[in-house]
Amino acid sequence: MRRISVRSIADSTTITLLLLLAGLCAGSELRPRDVAPGHVIPPSSDPFYTPPAGFENEKPGTILKVRNLGNNSLSAFGAFPQNIQNVYQYLYRTNDGLGKPTATVTTLAIPFNADLSKLVSHQIAEDSATIDCAPSYALRQNSSVSDYLVQVEMLFIDTALYRGWPVCFSDYEGPDAMFAVGRMAGHAVLDGIRAVLSDGHTNGLQPRARVQMWGYSGGALATGWAAQLHSTYASEINIVGSAFGGTPVDLKYSIASLKGQPFASFATMATHGFMNQYKPMIAYIESILRPAKRDEFYRLKNVCITPVIRSFGVEGLDYFLQVDDISKEPIIKQILTNNTLGGVPPKFPIFMYHSMNDQVLPFGPAENLYTDWCQQGGRIEFVVDRYETHARLEYLGTANAFLFMEKIFRGDQVPEKCSKKVTTSSALNLAALRVFGEAIYNALRAIIGFPLGPKRKP
Repeated sequence: MRRISVRSIADSTTITLLLLLAGLCAGSELRPRDVAPGHVIPPSSDPFYTPPAGFENEKPGTILKVRNLGNNSLSAFGAFPQNIQNVYQYLYRTNDGLGKPTATVTTLAIPFNADLSKLVSHQIAEDSATIDCAPSYALRQNSSVSDYLVQVEMLFIDTALYRGWPVCFSDYEGPDAMFAVGRMAGHAVLDGIRAVLSDGHTNGLQPRARVQMWGYSGGALATGWAAQLHSTYASEINIVGSAFGGTPVDLKYSIASLKGQPFASFATMATHGFMNQYKPMIAYIESILRPAKRDEFYRLKNVCITPVIRSFGVEGLDYFLQVDDISKEPIIKQILTNNTLGGVPPKFPIFMYHSMNDQVLPFGPAENLYTDWCQQGGRIEFVVDRYETHARLEYLGTANAFLFMEKIFRGDQVPEKCSKKVTTSSALNLAALRVFGEAIYNALRAIIGFPLGPKRKP
């Protein structure tokens, strides 16, 4: 009899999920449920996203506006409404990457039978440079966005909701879509948590709820920066753990590694994100743009990441610019240095995961971050995959991230020091395979319309 390896099971599971997602995106036999006519208003035209006069005088985390969207307002891929008990959106005061006042939106999903003593802040990898690709809009039912790399994360959020964990996800790039600006992202994540915890009389959350943060890739950038800034910016938040993987620690290495890779467009989108924050950078980029590519370069500023990758493939910054390596230019070098993660380690436990084979975000900087934080007293579980790609680890590593968050919320086996485990694949963890299988099952149930949440209250 032919033996079936754990790796074979994991590969089959991954393929099953990817086929499911591909079927959804292509219009398979599954059909949207109760889709209302029309579209929701994009953020650039929605007055909810405009802060009131004088908002700059409020404290970071102050709620400026709130609205209840209703229980079928979020969806997978913009077409499959999720049966969530309550969904709120908050416009709140925060600071950009230069410390200047701005306002952005966080979305809070409360599952049925929620444990209101817990909160998960999930950072979605938006990776775009326009507000109209923001998660608060992309995950809305009937939004006009076709950004599957963002919209697939609704299924990850479902996995948390089925455990009874309320989930908030913030538009951490801010209204000017400052993709890759670390402090903008960190400030917005922490202030989004402040906002939802301050409105317990409406959403039911306990003000001292135990909080965990989680994100992958672009979402890990925001999660990592929020973790690093927590002790100096928002130490009153009761953050008890954080999980992030495929982390963009030092983007100068990514600019080089992305050349000729399927995700080369990330470097172009990060350039637009930096230009949205650092205005002096605009003149330099203008001076080195290929004249024939100028209009095409600026057109991408208004396009979400999935269609950008689909259209440009391996075409990166060198397709648009006359300079091969912009990281050596002093103004760019300073911007990249200011947005390199590292320094004061978080005081709470961290779960990191990264692949040695990551073709998008090199492994070396992530390992350096682990070493840096551990030498300063950090408490980190670091799982290193030998062979998984960046995209595959998003799915396989998520299961391990959930196991870590479950452990932290239970309060057992909380790491007191650093540890590193090197594995052939995260798929070899049988407990993670169980979580991964549950995620697929729950995703199907969510698409069909089953209530998101545990069967009974905790």
